[in-house]
Formats: sequence, structure tokens, C-alpha cells
Amino acid sequence: MMTDMKWFCVDGSDGDLTQEQSELVLDGYRRHVDALRREAPALVELLDLPLRYGQVHEWHASDDTVAMRLVVGDLESGYEFAAVTYRGASIVGGAEEPRRLRLDDEQTEILYDEVDRDGARFVHRLRLWPTGEITVTFDDVEVVRSPATRADRDRLAPVDVRLAELCTALADLTGYDAPPDWRDEHERWWLYQAAATRPLAAPSLQAAVGLEPVEGIATGVVLAAFDSYPSARRDWIAALPVERRPFVSARARELDILDVVMAGDPLADANVADWSRWLQRSVVDRSTNRAVLERLASEGMSKKIRNIAADALRTRARLGRGRDD
Repeated sequence: MMTDMKWFCVDGSDGDLTQEQSELVLDGYRRHVDALRREAPALVELLDLPLRYGQVHEWHASDDTVAMRLVVGDLESGYEFAAVTYRGASIVGGAEEPRRLRLDDEQTEILYDEVDRDGARFVHRLRLWPTGEITVTFDDVEVVRSPATRADRDRLAPVDVRLAELCTALADLTGYDAPPDWRDEHERWWLYQAAATRPLAAPSLQAAVGLEPVEGIATGVVLAAFDSYPSARRDWIAALPVERRPFVSARARELDILDVVMAGDPLADANVADWSRWLQRSVVDRSTNRAVLERLASEGMSKKIRNIAADALRTRARLGRGRDD
């Protein structure tokens, strides 16, 4: 059920206002809020709540109570939990309206909100993204605020205690500015990147990737370590759980082949047609090995690879190279 936003809508639009419209709307709503503050002090905590882009994590509706637990704020100002309890309350459209609109879904955000009077009662209207509006009518409201983090905003689960300890140790080794906790996968990835080229950090980093819950991050760290520690590739593979090893093991074998090609071995017995696209492209981009380039110029799996190999051979000939190198 669509309700009627009084301020933050224009002719039934989806809530996107021009700058001029926004200024007019905000000016009118500020005057309205100032009047509400004077007339209904019990609403002040709700009026002060920064709900723009807030997310509802939980909600509950009973006979006369509606409760929501939200995360509000942003990176610049910081995040907070807000527990909002409306008493003598009901939801316009019925108690199932929040469920229908997926109010507590991870993708749902509050675009705008309005607090208003409805006779002797009050109204709180919430305009949602990507769609829909929720209106709560109520007699009284209580707001309890407490600190939250970006990880809370992103609904990230706590990481393994041992992994958190390893991340903190890596932060100390690298000088990385540690966050309050390590639930944010982006923070862990940036930390791992900072540690990847520091030999003293390698043992702790290997232990961390073995506990890292996001497979793509764990394998990405190992692939990066192949470049930093080429002689220890098998040790980095062994740091991963067995089920995460197939892809990085295959890449390590390809790097072994690339190392041999770069050393000048013509690999006469190799079947270059069976090489992966990544390996073929890596060879033609880096090698001047004539025998291998000639085979890729005819057997490369794509026209682009064949053309690059042929161009490399012409360049090699122009430079007068008469031997494999």
C-alpha cells in the first residue's frame, strides 16, 4: 500500500527532487519540525534521528506497539544503532506491510522520513528505496541510541577470534591503522595487501588466509604472494584449506611453465594448445622466446593471442635477434 508523503514527494514522483524543489521542501519541513519541537517535546529524540539512508535490521508489530532496530549514520559522521519503539501504535496498511515491502532486507534503505501530527496522534512516514512507503501512527515514542560500526551497517558476522588476533598482529607489523574490529572484509583485504610484501609478516599472513572466511580474498592473497615469494609457492598453497587449493595449484603450475619459458627453454615437448588463455597471454606479453612465440602464433586459442605472438616475432626479427632467448 502506498501512503502519502506530505513533504518529500512531488506529484507522485519516486522521491527524486530537483535542487530547487529540495530547498523548498527542506525549508518547509524545517519550519514544521521547529513547531513540533515546541509543541511536542516527546518527539525531539525521533526528530533528531538521522534516518537518511538508514537501514532497518529488525522490526516487530504487536497490538499497540511497533518497534524497529536500525543502523543510521554514515562514514563521515559515524554509525549508530537506534532502537525506536512506538506506543499506542499501528501500521497503515496492516502489520504485514513491512514484510511485504521487505523493510528489513539488506538492500532496503530509508530515503526520506517525516514526522507529523494526525489530530491528537502522531505520524511517522518513511519513504523507502528501492520502493514503497511505511506509515506508523502512534501516541508516544522512545528512541535509544548506541554506537555502531560500518561492519554493523553492512551486517557482517564476527570473524574467528584467532583470525582477529592475527589481523591485529599484522596491523602492528605493517603499521596499518586497525579498525575497531575485523568484520569488514575490505579492511582485511587492505591489511593483507599491506602485509603481502613483508617477509616478517609471511607466517602470520599464511595463518590468516587459512582462516579467512571469504574464499576470493584468501585465494587472492595467495596469488599475490606467488609474485612476492616465487620459491615458496607450495607453502602458500598449503596455507589454504584443501577445498580451496585447486585453482591456485593450477596457477602455480602455469607460473612454473612461465618461469621456464622466460629462462629461454623452447619447451619442444609442450602442447601449447592446452595452455590456459591466461598462460598463453602471459607468455606472449612477456617472452621473446622465438620457438614458443612461433607456436603460439599458429596455435594460440584466440585470434588476439595469435596476432600478439606474430607481432612479437616481427619485432624480434626487426631487432636482429638470431637465437632463442
